[in-house]
Parts: sequence; C-alpha cells; structure tokens
Amino acid sequence: MDKLHWLTTKEFLDGILMGQVTPGPILITSTFLGYKVSGFLGAFMATVGVFFPSFFILILLVPYHDRLRGMKTIRVIEQGILGSFIGMLGLVLYNFGRVSFVDIPSVIFTAAAFLALQRKVGLPYILVGGMIASVLIYTLT
Repeated sequence: MDKLHWLTTKEFLDGILMGQVTPGPILITSTFLGYKVSGFLGAFMATVGVFFPSFFILILLVPYHDRLRGMKTIRVIEQGILGSFIGMLGLVLYNFGRVSFVDIPSVIFTAAAFLALQRKVGLPYILVGGMIASVLIYTLT
C-alpha cells in the first residue's frame, strides 16, 4: 500500500472500518479502496474483482468437488494455502498494529475489546462501550 503510494495504511484501515459497520464489509471495503485509488472506474473494477474469481472458481470446480476432495495432492495444496494465509494474516496484524497503537488508550481499548470478545460479549455492546469510553477519554485529555 505505502510502497505504491495508492493509499496509506491509515486510509486502508479506515476503509476496513467503514466496511465493518455496514452490511457486506468485503464489498464496501473493496469498493472504497477502488474509489480511493482510481475513482468511479476503480470502485467498479474492485467490486467486480471481489466477486468474479470466486464465482469463476465455483463454476469450474463444483462439478468435480467430490473427486478432488479425496486426492492427497489437493489436501497438501490446501494445507500450504492455509499456512500461507496464516502467515499473511500475521503480517497484516503487525502492520495494522504499528499504525493503530499510537497511544496508551488505543492499546487499552484493544485489550478490553479482546477480553470482551473472549467472554462472548455482543459486538454492539463492545462498539457502544468503546465509543463512550473514547469520547470520555479523548475529550478529557
């Protein structure tokens, strides 16, 4: 992101956050990023680009799913893909953490939200609690 100067990590996070508070987070985020990079055409292409690959793969592979699922080579490929995906998620988490944890309250909010999710507190309660806490903390400091 920063390398190509399309948008900053902060702008990317803003797009993800916008997507999380609306229905269809992946669609909203991709459309936002496409628009940010290249206007209306970018938004359209990003939106199509999100759906087309999975649609195309499903059309091609669904008829052969049962046969492919039993093959050892396919299982090994799946394990490699999942391992790579976990590595990429770790890198994304690290990069987002560098941008997001800018002060002590942001670290405390993250820890509190994590603990609340571990205790199965509903997401709306976490969001409202974070909103109220951030208004109180940031207006008092």
